[in-house]
Amino acid sequence: MEVYTSIEEVKKHLSPDEDLLVLGGSEIYKLFLDNPLSEIRLSEIHGNYEGDTYFPAFEELYEEVSRENK
Repeated sequence: MEVYTSIEEVKKHLSPDEDLLVLGGSEIYKLFLDNPLSEIRLSEIHGNYEGDTYFPAFEELYEEVSRENK
């Protein structure tokens, strides 16, 4: 595992064939959505949960190409 403190550092160290796993809070997710990504693999957990922070809107930025329900 490698830890970076800026998008610039990530871009400098990430090769084009590597996958990047982003673990956030909402500000980290927003930072990466504001910088182009080629793909998002998103897990949705259906249910009603208390909370005041949500994943930022991204649907207009990416085209859904597959979905699997379990």
